[in-house]
Amino acid sequence: MRFFKFTAVIASVVLLLTLSFPAAFAAGDNNDEPLTLQSSSVVDGDTNISIHPVIELVFTGKMDDILVLPNNKDCFHLQNAAGEVKSLTVLFPDTQVQSAFRNHAFLVPEAELAPGETYTLTIDSRLQDKKDNLLGQTLQIQFTTATDETFARLKENDDLIKLGDNVLSYSTALAPAASSDAATDQSAEEAEQDNTSGGPSTQTIVGIAVPVLVILLALVFYSNWKKTRQQSDKTK
Repeated sequence: MRFFKFTAVIASVVLLLTLSFPAAFAAGDNNDEPLTLQSSSVVDGDTNISIHPVIELVFTGKMDDILVLPNNKDCFHLQNAAGEVKSLTVLFPDTQVQSAFRNHAFLVPEAELAPGETYTLTIDSRLQDKKDNLLGQTLQIQFTTATDETFARLKENDDLIKLGDNVLSYSTALAPAASSDAATDQSAEEAEQDNTSGGPSTQTIVGIAVPVLVILLALVFYSNWKKTRQQSDKTK
């Protein structure tokens, strides 16, 4: 009988701890926060941009995780006014060494841009961070290069200089996908389905655990009541 009571108490404690885990994980989960672009060294409508620009982008999430790099390296596109795609070098900081820049990305055209021409930088909506948060919408930054010869030189970027060789470099020359937003909506829906099928929900766990806990407590109470009654009968 003592063994049964001990087992019931242990099981009750385990169930209570199990109930607390989903709430703890939910409190620390930021996957419902969309990825956003915090700042850009080139903003929409800018003029007099160097024909050798270094475009620095800062996002709200970590961009260089090995799980998202294959996707992210192809999410940046540069085109001129005629729609011609310009090759880009996409640089992500190696945050194993430089963690201060974990949310940064740097874009450098592989050939000098034409002076006095308008270009469009497109960032795909499927861009994601380490926590799988998606950008969710296609972003476009339009800028015009300078005609002044003083802008012909390479414009150095202080943050990229600090990083030195601690960068992950990729070359891309892809046009932006026409159905980028639609693909993101599908990806978000699939992610939601994956999260749903990844394990029992909190509501399901509670629905199972509470009745079991009540039954165990009832059995403990019944055991104590029965033992007390037997002792009472012996004393009569």
